[in-house]
Amino acid sequence: MNEVIRPRRPAASTLWAVATVAAIAVFLALAPVALGASEPVTGGSTDLSLRKGFKKKLGKSKVKVRKVGSGKVRKGTVELAVSSGEVDLAIGQGSLLHSGGFKLKRGRRGAAVTGLNVNLGAAAVFAKVAGARMKLGNLAPASISQNGQQVEIDSAALKLTGKAAKRLSRKLRLGKKKRIKGGTAISDSHSAVSVAAAVAAGPPPFVGPPKGPQSTDVTVMTRNLYLGADLLPAIGAGSLPEFVAANGKVLRDVTHNDFPTRAEGLADEILEQQPDLVGLQEVALWRTGPVNPEVLETGPTATTVRYDYLAELMAELNSGGTNYEVAVVQNEFDFEAPADEIEGGEFPDINGRLTMRDVILARVGAGVETSNPKGGHFVTPLPAPILGKTVPIVRGWAAVDASVRGSTPFRFVDTHLEAFEPHIRAAQASELVKPPGPATGPLPVILVGDLNSDDDTVAGDDRWAYELLEAAGLVERSTAEPLSCCLDESLLGELDGGEVADFDHQVDHVMTDDPAGIQLVSSVVTGLFPVNGFWDSDHAGVTSTLEIAP
Repeated sequence: MNEVIRPRRPAASTLWAVATVAAIAVFLALAPVALGASEPVTGGSTDLSLRKGFKKKLGKSKVKVRKVGSGKVRKGTVELAVSSGEVDLAIGQGSLLHSGGFKLKRGRRGAAVTGLNVNLGAAAVFAKVAGARMKLGNLAPASISQNGQQVEIDSAALKLTGKAAKRLSRKLRLGKKKRIKGGTAISDSHSAVSVAAAVAAGPPPFVGPPKGPQSTDVTVMTRNLYLGADLLPAIGAGSLPEFVAANGKVLRDVTHNDFPTRAEGLADEILEQQPDLVGLQEVALWRTGPVNPEVLETGPTATTVRYDYLAELMAELNSGGTNYEVAVVQNEFDFEAPADEIEGGEFPDINGRLTMRDVILARVGAGVETSNPKGGHFVTPLPAPILGKTVPIVRGWAAVDASVRGSTPFRFVDTHLEAFEPHIRAAQASELVKPPGPATGPLPVILVGDLNSDDDTVAGDDRWAYELLEAAGLVERSTAEPLSCCLDESLLGELDGGEVADFDHQVDHVMTDDPAGIQLVSSVVTGLFPVNGFWDSDHAGVTSTLEIAP
């Protein structure tokens, strides 16, 4: 629905990435006492030496390595300064944080790797890869030896994760034969650490991550797909001929906005971010049938599917294998009307039917477990007067209980609040958080969706719903930089008039009622530019990685 307060608007071979961590010269502020506690890191650097074979592959694909920020690139070696961190040499744990970074650049496309964190305790390297915080690679068990004030930390291999490999490949637009592959050993690491005092014997080898309860990073996404047309002219039609003509334009606009093409871009967004759970709104099902002027009295009957947004999106998401599955589908507004789709006729030539849905997707093969799927309608719908008949604009919610990679269980709720009337929107928000609403109960809640409300980027009574959720204890867990809403145009073609400047407020949110146990790690906005000749939606997508405490 063209909504969101808008009426008020106010080449041939696979790249094998192999790098060598040549040295990490780190200086610790360490007193001359027995080792066994974490000590702060005061400086140093990490060298990533790219192997000749990798550099040759990069050259064949016209991919160059460039520095980012304070990072340095010299003759195939990337040097990164250690900005902070801590190390416990006795048990082989600690982390080294780095400033600067490097970028893989192919023509006008680039994929930066910044904010590297070499985490010995987790046996992994984390980084921001093309704007998304994630695990860059897994470290093989490290060995630690000590000679006087020098400590050597060696790991046989750092293997690139599938998530990072896919993101790099997609950002660089590498073809199937040239994609960077997950599981590739991208580096051998050797760290030289300088300490203030020598000890008699070196610490034991590092044998893996620490035991006991661990926090878990879980990534969630909210994505409004846009139903494909502005329904307001049809809802506001003053006569049957106006109503039929407006419905015809709705069908023509849906065709123009070409969801099969938009689904490719939407799938790319999801596959690049790899959220564990996705909350979708405006997952339209468009059907047609023979002309039936009495349909407002008899109810929907059209069955010929023209566009099934869910089926189209799932086909794109799983074209290379099963990546996502449907956890919940909740049907919402279901309406059929006669239409003059062949513009210029005096009479309707078809009936068009729209069924709106809220949907939750779960990532396959990533340790995502869901149970207790539920959905429901708000008891307070918007009563829309259509040709003298009151038609309720039905909205609602979908929810599952989830645990991701052994995380603390939580409830994941997806919703789409009313767009056009702030009192009804606030009433629907109240239904979410008033027991026994879906955002209540014994489990911590992660709420995502198009809330059509915010606390500072919208004005007046359009803030009510969001403020009500805040008053109930929900807190924000997504970014507002950049903003995610919304194109002013109902037509999404690249040349139809939409522009990035239209995204000037926030209504797509990720929230939680457990701010202590669910912390924000990173959040990104996707879909801010057209691809394949179309904007993916009138909204942008919002993805947040959350750290869930044990």
